[in-house]
Amino acid sequence: MDPEVFLDLYNNLETKLKGRGSYYNDRYESPIIRFSNSSEGKEYREELSTIRDIRNLLVHSPLVNGKYPVEPSDEIGAVLEEILEKVEQPKKAMNYATWADKIQKTRLDEEAYPVMRMMELRGFSHVPVVDGEKMLGVFSKSTVFSFHIRNNMPALQRGMRIKEFGNLLDIENHSNEYFEFAPKDALYTDILELFNTNYKKRQKRLAIVFLTETGNSQEKLLGLITPWDVLGK
Repeated sequence: MDPEVFLDLYNNLETKLKGRGSYYNDRYESPIIRFSNSSEGKEYREELSTIRDIRNLLVHSPLVNGKYPVEPSDEIGAVLEEILEKVEQPKKAMNYATWADKIQKTRLDEEAYPVMRMMELRGFSHVPVVDGEKMLGVFSKSTVFSFHIRNNMPALQRGMRIKEFGNLLDIENHSNEYFEFAPKDALYTDILELFNTNYKKRQKRLAIVFLTETGNSQEKLLGLITPWDVLGK
């Protein structure tokens, strides 16, 4: 590959990554290095290391008789083109989400037992609690367990309503798990990164990422993503 073409591709990749925001726009670290250490770029880590070495040779070595001292192979150039194409057309999280019209939801005034029965039959562990299109909380197996512990193991009454679980429905009050909100245009790799890293921060399992217009929990629920949706791919 012509060295000038190679350098143009490299610079274009660097610019595209910097345009993604503060994560890649670190004055002390190359966005290429950050990308190669991310979930999105780790499959190209070795190739990117070679690409960076070639770029540095081209940029920092003096010309020999007006020519570059090295010339990138067509094969490594093709890899660079492939990486750039993926960065320019990243996978969107919504492509892996369960859309709102397919989500099984419940309301505060709904009876709990039929919801629990449905969860058991369909293998659901979480059901969003909504008021219209806005999410109020999450009813889950953890909710029921915490209710038993808090109230000294009482039997659940058949006519019990979802609202009787009180603040245990709040997304911040689940004992061993938590939930995140993300904008509808979030990248697949952004969500993957959340599931891969956030346990270390909270010592809890990230159960679901809910998607809204801008990632605000007060907005209309547009979809949800579970660990299986991204980690199981």
